[in-house]
This record gives sequence, structure tokens and C-alpha cells, in this order.
Amino acid sequence: MISSNIANANTPGYKAVDLKFDEQLRTAIGAGNQIKMKATQKRHFTTNIKQIDKVKPNVSEESDPARPDGNIVKIAKEMSKLVETQLMYNSIV
Repeated sequence: MISSNIANANTPGYKAVDLKFDEQLRTAIGAGNQIKMKATQKRHFTTNIKQIDKVKPNVSEESDPARPDGNIVKIAKEMSKLVETQLMYNSIV
């Protein structure tokens, strides 16, 4: 979504979109910000993720004001989201 928004930054009438599923994912894997773990073997830990298949992304249109050509992409905002996503990915990996 972020790369599509950036790619269409100069497309007249393009409406930037955002994808959110982090709250649903947290709910599926545990309560709040905690991940519940369950030992299945002496030296093995795993999560009990029975609800993971019910996680559905929430795609929403950005609410930023439009430019005169109708485009609502804010390149600085999109680049910030791109950096944030990359940092989160790197920390998880």
C-alpha cells in the first residue's frame, strides 16, 4: 500500500490508502500487547494462535486534504511510514 501511494504521488485524483491489521493481530495472538506462550516440549515454546486465520486487514482511505488535482498523497508521510515499516521488519527479523 505504501509503495502504491508513493508510486501514485503525481497521479491526478489518486486517493492514498492505508492498511491496518495490528490490533486484530494482537487480539489473535494474545491479550493487549502481550503474547501468550505455551510450552509444548521441555525446551520448546510456541504461541497458541487459533484465531490467526480470522485476522482481516482494514483498508482505509487517508483523510488528508486533496491538492488541486485531487491527489491526497503526502510523500513525507508515506516515506515516514515506509521507514517505520522497515525498522519494525528489521527488528523482528
